[in-house]
Amino acid sequence: GHLCRLSCKKNLMKIYISTTAEKSNNISEIIEILASNGVINIELTGGTKFSNFDLKSILELKAKYNLNYLCHNYFPPPKDDFIINLGSLNNEIFDKSIEHVKTAIMLSNTLESDKFACHSGFFIDFSLNEIGNKILNQKIINIKESIRLFKEAQLYLNSFSEEKGVKLYFENNVISHFNFKNFNKVNPFMFTDNNNIDDVILKASNILVDFAHLKVSCNTLNLNFTENLMDLANKTDYWHISDNDGFSDTNDLLKDNSEMMTEIKKLDKSNLTITIEVKGGIENAIKSSNALNEI
Repeated sequence: GHLCRLSCKKNLMKIYISTTAEKSNNISEIIEILASNGVINIELTGGTKFSNFDLKSILELKAKYNLNYLCHNYFPPPKDDFIINLGSLNNEIFDKSIEHVKTAIMLSNTLESDKFACHSGFFIDFSLNEIGNKILNQKIINIKESIRLFKEAQLYLNSFSEEKGVKLYFENNVISHFNFKNFNKVNPFMFTDNNNIDDVILKASNILVDFAHLKVSCNTLNLNFTENLMDLANKTDYWHISDNDGFSDTNDLLKDNSEMMTEIKKLDKSNLTITIEVKGGIENAIKSSNALNEI
């Protein structure tokens, strides 16, 4: 134990399990499942209902199991479901997106979480049932104006999060083959890879790199995944990791000697926060955590 503590202090890597591991509308139920299986670092993410959000219960579970929390993107669940878009030209969507991120930052402060990440902006506004699925073709909004708004959002939210003692991150989006083809090979999402990142992400902003998003995006855009990963992973201290077939973001478990694990082995893994974002139950999450710990 003593040696482990010394090693952990030197390495300073903390592995979280995302609540996406278990399927339930009730976040407290998911936390209880993870915690009772020995998971103490838990990232709270979307997929649960506002009506089942009970802050008192979440705080009680934190105390009971001595948990560390992080909040991510759609957590806490908004009262009225909508697509967060910090680059939207629709005033209502833009304002709701800003308010949601502020609420999540304040909750992070309450939960004693030092980080919060949200997705980067989009050049389209789409519906809830299109998240992670095929998006109907529609007109792409004014790209320059959308980027300008996203940069304004970054400036404002960076300042707000700093006041609350929470480090804010902007996550890379994922572009699938279908959606790229459907939009006539025009990318409707900001920050999907390392190309043009400086055009949309301010130097003062922090990025979260989702390895699975990047794998799909690089495959779609015919970019070198290894080069992109090396570049982006070294620009941040916060990673999301899962696996997929390169065609869609399926949140598969991590396997020894897979292409994804081979790439991870090449990277410097010190001073990191890593969230394992896999679906399919606590077993898959623990298997992925064990595989990651092996390297």
